[in-house]
Amino acid sequence: EGLQAQVSGKFSCQAARNQISVSEAHANLLGADIAGTMQLGMGKDGLAWQGKISAFIPDSTKTLRLLGAASPNVPQPLRRVELDTAFKGDTTSLSLSEFNAKVDQQTVAGSIGLDWRKELALRFKLSMPQLDLDRYMGDKGGAGDSPKPKKPVEGKPWDLRFMKAFSAEGEAQVGQLTVWKVHTQDLRLKVKLDSGNLRFESLGGKFYGSPLATHGELHFNKGVSFASSLSIENFDLAAASRDRGGSSALGGQATIHSEMDADVTASGQIPARLNGKWRFSVHNGFYQSREKDGQLKGKPTRFDAAGSSGTVTHGVAKSGDFYLKGQDLTVTGGGWVDLNNDTLDCNFTVNMKNLPEFPLRMYGSLDNSKTSIGAGKLLLNTIGGLTMGVVDVLGSVVEGTWKLFR
Repeated sequence: EGLQAQVSGKFSCQAARNQISVSEAHANLLGADIAGTMQLGMGKDGLAWQGKISAFIPDSTKTLRLLGAASPNVPQPLRRVELDTAFKGDTTSLSLSEFNAKVDQQTVAGSIGLDWRKELALRFKLSMPQLDLDRYMGDKGGAGDSPKPKKPVEGKPWDLRFMKAFSAEGEAQVGQLTVWKVHTQDLRLKVKLDSGNLRFESLGGKFYGSPLATHGELHFNKGVSFASSLSIENFDLAAASRDRGGSSALGGQATIHSEMDADVTASGQIPARLNGKWRFSVHNGFYQSREKDGQLKGKPTRFDAAGSSGTVTHGVAKSGDFYLKGQDLTVTGGGWVDLNNDTLDCNFTVNMKNLPEFPLRMYGSLDNSKTSIGAGKLLLNTIGGLTMGVVDVLGSVVEGTWKLFR
């Protein structure tokens, strides 16, 4: 399409200062509508300019293409950009201060520096009051929201090769990051991008009262492959479960460690392409049923500790070391939870005080699992309604934990 620009405004010239000023300016450049003021002059190092503008970019894919990016395909929600900024630059660099932008209802503020003497290089310090990733991930909501979860629909293939056209380094801060309805507060990330490889590391962040530590890498090509780790010690599980929602509430002091990776070429491919390993534990825990309006009902059922560790392969989590310990109760076992269709099949051994141990199987849907007890008729008659409490606690811990981070 070529580089074309249309500029209008009120021009004035100061020959003694080698300066041209434009007020009430309006321009159309690189697919963007731009308005503002600008001064253009000759300094000792050549041409220089400064000013303040407002810009509207209706399609950032077109803008990137005009800048020379190879076949860019920015995800649809991120294509419309509005921004205001002060700027100052010369023939080799440009700095943006008082930068404020709006992209898909998310606002970004801070400063950006650009240098194109070799390749386009960005230096930035940006902050967002909030970022809701559920808008782009197709979150299903909390437990009980849908009796028949639908498999994510795979979107059109991405083309993210434009991420190789520049380098970037800086710090990003998010006041509240929302993923799967749970929130991380005051997250600060150190970010570096070079040749399409992005590395990030947390410099701070709180997850329901506990410090959050995360780092990882993303490799951009037509799609994106990523690997990341996450560690959170002793966070408030009750608060996280409340925000996540669903038919039951979990509480206690919880710890999670995970290392995950995936190769994604379009939306709707997570969790099917997710692989990694994980570990989760809860101390001084409890579970309680929740009404459809979110209100808790009945009394909480308490347990001393629960936990498990295992792997995720193509979106299927497996474990063989699950445990749950409570007063006069111990449960051990393992199985799998398929995050692609929200189903599970787990086998446990239950030990209750003054009773022989017996096997218990939990299977079916995460939203409405079934149980079967492998015990003789005499034992079944003896334990009777006692098993209902075991099933309730066990089901809530197993199902609720995966729903929380699903």
